[in-house]
Amino acid sequence: MTDESPASARRGEARWWIGGALLLACALSLALRSTFLREPFERDEGFYSAIALRLLDGGVPYRDGIDSKGPVLYYLYALAIGVLGRSTEAVRTFVMFYNLLTLWGVYRLARGFSGRGAALVAGFLYAILSSAPMTRASGANAEVLLVLPLVWAAVFLLQWLRTGARGPLACSGALLGVALLIKSVAAPFAALCAGVVMWQARRRGMLRREGLSFAVPALAVVGGMSLYLAAHGAFGDFLYWTVLHGFRYAASTLVAGPTLSFVLGYVGAEVAPIALLALPAIAIHPLRRRDPEGWLAGGLPAAAIVAVLLPGKNFAHYFILLIPFFCVATAGVLAGAFREPRRRAVGVGLVILVGLALVNFGWREWRFYARLSPEEVSIEKYGPIFVLAREAGQYVRQRTGGGEYIFQWGFEPEIYLVAQRRVPTRYVSSTLLPFAPDQDVALSQLRADLTAALPAMVVVFPEWADMPGEDVVRQFLADHGYIEEVRQREVVIYRRPDLPPPAGVGGS
Repeated sequence: MTDESPASARRGEARWWIGGALLLACALSLALRSTFLREPFERDEGFYSAIALRLLDGGVPYRDGIDSKGPVLYYLYALAIGVLGRSTEAVRTFVMFYNLLTLWGVYRLARGFSGRGAALVAGFLYAILSSAPMTRASGANAEVLLVLPLVWAAVFLLQWLRTGARGPLACSGALLGVALLIKSVAAPFAALCAGVVMWQARRRGMLRREGLSFAVPALAVVGGMSLYLAAHGAFGDFLYWTVLHGFRYAASTLVAGPTLSFVLGYVGAEVAPIALLALPAIAIHPLRRRDPEGWLAGGLPAAAIVAVLLPGKNFAHYFILLIPFFCVATAGVLAGAFREPRRRAVGVGLVILVGLALVNFGWREWRFYARLSPEEVSIEKYGPIFVLAREAGQYVRQRTGGGEYIFQWGFEPEIYLVAQRRVPTRYVSSTLLPFAPDQDVALSQLRADLTAALPAMVVVFPEWADMPGEDVVRQFLADHGYIEEVRQREVVIYRRPDLPPPAGVGGS
């Protein structure tokens, strides 16, 4: 039998208390996000899931399914669908647990900067706000998947700053490479971390060795994926759609997006609890600590702001990138205020300020968690279009067989996952054709894809049908005798002539 010192006993009790609190934050996150599992997919989720279905059929990103995000995003979706099933609930369940890893990273990052008390505050703030419905954080958007490698890259970089060990430095570089392969708006974070590495490595007189320890894993991740895509004839399309297309998209009015002032009013109640203190922290940390660690602490929320603004549009889901880094910064400001006894009154005031902002968030958004049905949540956020798209997908699923192709001409590729049917072409949305680098080639390929697949049903959304390629689709329907089966204002469904009509409807 060994004696345990009082200090050791206190440390053990503290670990149990902190572990229990962290588990409670995880449980809170799961409970809040679970209320959105059955919400209909929106179109961004539809893009990613449609491309994932192509990958599960043996396809390659960009060669067999086009969108402007990085390939890792589609493979994460393919992993979720392949393991948990071909449903929107499967993807949302995967992301719900994936988000717990981000929460743990937020805790670790805040603990590294400001201590365990601040880490728990950051963890609970993230548990609540990472399900914010109007910011779209409750779904499975690209930004929800992107913040995990960004947060953990910062965690490992901070560990390197403290210890000098090059293993965490290599992990940080590799994770930034992964982040860049999810969405290119990770670039401001990569630039910040690279600057911190160069500064600290120069101070230590090890610029070349530590610079390579950081850069080589990042380049290996990006280069390895590039080589894989090049080997499968997809590198040119990868470069165009993830880099060059972004400039055309930013200048395009095809999908204009809201004004910045409008979207700030839209998501303001959800961002305010962490923005009130995080914005001053951008300046406070570098001024208080004129070293690489201080610049990292202030630079992360600043990099998140740049990443939000980088696409040149103002969609609400871009603001998801703020949430983890603003939570860490907010917790750090609160911890700093309580660290000195003479400033605790200020700390109490700041806690009240953040608390009131959280109460306002709960008062304004509680209906999404407790009162509205999944369909009503979608209608409240987007209007009826995604509910109607899900209903169309369910209808198509009932009328077609498991191995058949279907095709949607419009802006609702989520239909493919809802219907659990195969995707016949790389052009999963009508909005891709206007941006194709060679439109004649793209139209020819669309025509060939449809002819080869002969989809059992074709779903047309008139609002987004007037795009290059509409003539190809209309001619294909006419040439192969497709029969109009369902018509509503938002959707028209055609069936192949050999498919029997619905029960109770005479043949045509």
